[in-house]
Parts: sequence; structure tokens; C-alpha cells
Amino acid sequence: MHKYLFLLIFLLLPLFIYSQDKNLKRYDFENAYAEKITKVVSSAFESETVEKIYIADWGLKEVHIKHEKRNIKMINKIDESNSVSIIDGKWMINYNPDTKEGTKMENPFYDKMSALDQSTLQNFGEQMKGALNTTTTELPNENILGVDCKVTEAVSEIAGMKTTVKMWLYKNFGMKLQSDGMGTSTSEAVTVFKEGEKSGAEVFTVPPDVEITEAKNNPLFKK
Repeated sequence: MHKYLFLLIFLLLPLFIYSQDKNLKRYDFENAYAEKITKVVSSAFESETVEKIYIADWGLKEVHIKHEKRNIKMINKIDESNSVSIIDGKWMINYNPDTKEGTKMENPFYDKMSALDQSTLQNFGEQMKGALNTTTTELPNENILGVDCKVTEAVSEIAGMKTTVKMWLYKNFGMKLQSDGMGTSTSEAVTVFKEGEKSGAEVFTVPPDVEITEAKNNPLFKK
């Protein structure tokens, strides 16, 4: 659990930046389209997720359309699933396009982070690093798909359990990731990236035949 919580924090914290007019943004570009492959490998489990990503309004609107294949080695079971995740301002929506069911909840970062200034955000990040006994190293920039990426490696160790996360960011968008810890290796790689590509409003809209239930409580961030 610690590994995945750390990944969540480490991925989300760099994604909040301020424009000159102090509006909170997630990325330093307005629109984009991307495709990504994520692989998770452990002794008991393997998965591969292929996804299409649509971004608008500087990341305040973002859609991930995913197809995942899983191999549960312990019981020799292979299965597949489809899912759609939407960030739409203060809302986070997830649904299964096959079963036509899903949930939505308030984005815990939307109101909390938008009320903070840059100095407070930076202090919060430093506090989280300290709590997780994390050291970060800035590495030389690398080119991925024709764009110049900032490369950062973070290492955390709690109770003798070590996790290493290396990220390649372009304008705060994750182009590549490699994580190793607790017997699990996770890799993410963007295979297509089109900065500036706009998508129609229908991409960011839940289809009318999908039933969405609002989740009242977020297990990680309570009011």
C-alpha cells in the first residue's frame, strides 16, 4: 500500500503550477493528445495497460480511455477490462464502458490546492518528502518523442522498504516513469504525444447510457 500511496503523491505534487495570472494549472500546455503503455510486473502478478489520453484547459479536463490485460500467476488466470477516467475541474469520474456503470467524487486537490500559493505548495511537498524519508535527485534532461523532458529520481525508505521512482516530465506531464520497490516494477511510456491537439466536447462527456453514482467519501482525503 505504501508504494502506491507514494506513487500517487509523487505523481500529483509536480502537476500544479501557476500561470502569470495566478490561475492553477496542471500542465504548461492547454491541449494535447497522447497514448501510453503501462506495465506492472511482480512475482504474483503482471499487467499491461494501453490508454488514450485527451487533455484540455491546461489539464483541468483530462480523459484516460484504458484497456488492461492482467495475468494473475498465483491462480493462473488471465483477464481483461476496459475503463474510462475523467477529470473535469472539481470532479473525478470513473466508469466501465461495458457495464455502463461508474462513480464520481470531488477532486480532493481541486479546492485545497487552488487556495494555496506557490510557497505553501512547495513547503507541503518538502513536508511530504520528509514524512516519507525521501531524497530526490535532478538528472540531465532527456529527449522523448521530440520534446525535452526534465528527469527526476526519488528514493524513499520506510521500515527498511525502499522504493525508487524515476520520472520524465514535459511541462509537468509525465512522459515516462520507472518505479521499483516491494518486489514490484512499474513502467510507463508515452508512445504518441501531440501537443496542441484539441478534442471535441464529447470526449470529456459521460455517455447518457452510463449510470454514475456519486461517492460521498474519498478514502484518502476526508473533509
